[in-house]
Amino acid sequence: MEKVIKVPSRSHYVIGIAVLVVGIVLFAILLRTPGKAIPPEIQIVVPGSRDLYFPEAGKYTIFYEYLSIIDNKTYSTGKALSPMLAGLQSRQYYAIIELSTPSRRRYEVGGRAGVSLFEFEIEFPGNYLFSAEYEGDVSGPDVVFAIGKLRTLGATPAGLGTLFGTVIIAGFIIVRTFLKGRKIRKQEVSGLA
Repeated sequence: MEKVIKVPSRSHYVIGIAVLVVGIVLFAILLRTPGKAIPPEIQIVVPGSRDLYFPEAGKYTIFYEYLSIIDNKTYSTGKALSPMLAGLQSRQYYAIIELSTPSRRRYEVGGRAGVSLFEFEIEFPGNYLFSAEYEGDVSGPDVVFAIGKLRTLGATPAGLGTLFGTVIIAGFIIVRTFLKGRKIRKQEVSGLA
């Protein structure tokens, strides 16, 4: 009685390639998905002045938080803000830090929502004096500024995990199919000899 040897179907290659394509598509989708924002830790109520400590050198952004909570008090001041003048000075070197207009960035998370107003860069960590007043001796409501580095928990790690996982699975399917087919072809050739 002759033993039937079953050669793996070419459809296994198609399945392996399909798994790889799905992984690449999922990776692209996750890469374009905005991550969850982590709002800046420093929150101050302005108008007024406040001493601030920045633990590291680098770029910082000042956000107007139109929705905020400080000391169990909720601030909901609307998205439009009357023009304000702001300044930052190093307490150690007395240098005036230039504030520039950043690219527009927003966040909404955990009962807080803000939009970027100013950006600055400091060369040294340390104590700084921040002040903000309404322009032209105009009075206005107390508002919240949040200062820091807006960080996001991006979808990139999940996307990379998805990509690597599907590459491994697709590779396993394709390599296994190839090796199994090669083994069977070798057995067929040796059986004919």
